[in-house]
Parts: sequence; C-alpha cells; structure tokens
Amino acid sequence: MASNLRTTKYSDSTPIPNVTSGVIWDNLGYGAYVWYNNDADWKDLYGALYNWYAVDFNNGLCPGGWHVPTNEEWNVLSDYIGGTGSPHGDELKSCRQIGSTQLGECNTSDHPRWRHYDRLIYGTDDHGFSGLPAGYRYSYGPFAYLGRYVFFWSSTETSANTAWFRGLYYDSSQLIQGGTFSKQNGFSVRFLRN
Repeated sequence: MASNLRTTKYSDSTPIPNVTSGVIWDNLGYGAYVWYNNDADWKDLYGALYNWYAVDFNNGLCPGGWHVPTNEEWNVLSDYIGGTGSPHGDELKSCRQIGSTQLGECNTSDHPRWRHYDRLIYGTDDHGFSGLPAGYRYSYGPFAYLGRYVFFWSSTETSANTAWFRGLYYDSSQLIQGGTFSKQNGFSVRFLRN
C-alpha cells in the first residue's frame, strides 16, 4: 500500500471499535482504532491509528490477498532500499513538506505534509511508499506528533506486551526499527500484497 490504512471494519465486515477515551484505550486487550486527536477530519489525510490487537485480530484486518507485513518483510524492504541508515528513511517519506527542494506540490504547508526541520532533511519518496507523519497515540491515551512522526506496526510480536514496528521522523533520515513499544500504542498500518 502507498497510503496509511483508514478502514473502520475488519475483513469480515465486523466493526473495529473506535475508542476515543484515553482511559479506556489504556486498558484495552482487543483491537481498536482512532482518528488523530479524535478528529475524523484527519481520516483522508493520514489514515487511522490502530493498536496492535487490531493487527492480530482473528478475523483479519486485511482484505483477501493482503496482509500486515511481518518484521522479516519489513527487513526485506529496508535491505532493498539499502538499509535503515541515512538517507534511506527520507527515500520512504512523502516529499510533501514546507521548503521541499522538490518544489511543485512537494513544497507545501497544506496537510498532509512533514513538518519543516532546521537541517536539510526532506522526503524524496524514491520508492513510491509515500510515508506520511500520522503521529501516534500513546498506550495511555494522549495523541502526539502529527506532522513529525509515523510508526507502522508489523505483525510480529517481541513479547506478550510488545511488537516490532518501523518509524520515520521529520528530524531524521533513518528508517527506525524497534520492538519495545506497547501493543496498546496507536500506530499506522500498511498492507503488503500476498
């Protein structure tokens, strides 16, 4: 996929709970989604934020022929683009940013876009991934960093409470890999064709 997921239903048409309360979100042990800052106006621009339990739902988050990539499949992508170091994160970011050197529709202050950073760090979208900074929801409820960061779930657990993810930052040219964030965090999701 070249955009962040924004579905509100599992593949069997079961509704995914939209959990707006931070207190409830913090105690979930089942799949849920939310729009950034509980504002559906962000839906078409950045997609939804899902906890990892939505990724792991038995009836499936993805339509037939697609799946949430495993950690190993994310590794295949990073190997293909040359690694996780600089500038490979920029190669996955959308070029939409204030002051983009690519000009045209890339040089914009309109959302969706990356926040400007004082150093010369610009998305180039060399591979058509079009990563956009949807921000995230902390496991304990608050929202943070729209326009600055995006984290993508993998389908691979690291423990009973954590799972592998990838991230892109407005102030870094790296593709971030980690496995220590709580499954209750609200992250973006991308699908991979089977």
